[in-house]
Amino acid sequence: MRRCRRFRNIYSGSIEKNTCAHDKRLQSLIQRNWRPVIFPCYPPPVCTEAEPTASCRILICLDLMPPMPILSKNHRSTPVKKRLFVIDGHALCYRAYFAFIKNPLTNSKGQNTSAIFGFARMLFKLVADQKPDYLVVAFDPPKKSFRFALYPEYKANREKMPDDLRSQIEEIKLMVGTLGIRRIEEADYEADDVLGTIARAHASNSLEVVLVTGDKDAYQLVDDNTSIYANKKGITEFESYDAAAVRGKLGIDPAQVIDYMALVGDTSDNIPGVRGVGEKTALKLIQEYGSLDRIYSNLD
Repeated sequence: MRRCRRFRNIYSGSIEKNTCAHDKRLQSLIQRNWRPVIFPCYPPPVCTEAEPTASCRILICLDLMPPMPILSKNHRSTPVKKRLFVIDGHALCYRAYFAFIKNPLTNSKGQNTSAIFGFARMLFKLVADQKPDYLVVAFDPPKKSFRFALYPEYKANREKMPDDLRSQIEEIKLMVGTLGIRRIEEADYEADDVLGTIARAHASNSLEVVLVTGDKDAYQLVDDNTSIYANKKGITEFESYDAAAVRGKLGIDPAQVIDYMALVGDTSDNIPGVRGVGEKTALKLIQEYGSLDRIYSNLD
């Protein structure tokens, strides 16, 4: 496990003279071969000691892993597939904001903090429940992406982002950075593009990429090494989608989703489909012919 510099003195076995109960407890656990998962808190917890140390933050914030078994030199363990979670940051911001739209959360100054609170709660729940090996948050850039140049009507049907949500985006980005989580934001590209690029570039037999998004466009990326972790209800319920789950939900394979979307269009992005072809007809055509190219090749 990568060791954080701030906790080097604890791992090296030395304890400063001005120690508190947390220092002694952590040192005792480390000597027994325990290893805490390094994940700093935000905001920092309060320790009752006069001079709280790094140990206070670890033991107040984090769950401790059980002792690792001692393996013989001849033991060959089965490699565990690691997981990289890639979060659509803007999607979670919207989800958090509108989850409290009927009863917004505010601070002492009357500023809306619903998105900040909801985002933090979903993020911490994901880390606690899924225990990702790697974690990245992708955000949309401030300026419009290249798609607006290709199709000026792209997302023209969407309402402008609420001002009290926009003011929280930068605070959420600051929170992500404070937590030490990698944030990716690429000019001219949306967070969806980042998710798709990472999935195609890094998913492998040794690394599963888990896309944290509720966007149905992402279903096309699901395969043996890529899955989706999406909000099911509110900000506390999530569900996972592998290839079998996508087939059960849509009735087609993930690789066929892109052709299905081309037929029906995407009303949420204001992208029209084929005139006269609805969801049922599109599903029937894809199930019968398999792809858009084969549909065209069988036109009378």
